[in-house]
Amino acid sequence: MNYILIDNIHALMDDNEMPKGPKTRAKYLAKHCDTSVEEIELFFIGEGGLSKGILKKIADLFEVDIHWLAGSY
Repeated sequence: MNYILIDNIHALMDDNEMPKGPKTRAKYLAKHCDTSVEEIELFFIGEGGLSKGILKKIADLFEVDIHWLAGSY
């Protein structure tokens, strides 16, 4: 599990003053990244992964480099 990735996503959401509730954050990402809330929730608790396509959508959403997002800079 890439905890740096999870931390970076939460940091971006904090920087954008998004609600801190995990369900709210999962709903937001699912809506904007064309995936299910369940997939995002499982990812946040370390029980699932996200495809490269979903990671790219998250990076684009927050206007950051996908390599930075994943912690592989």
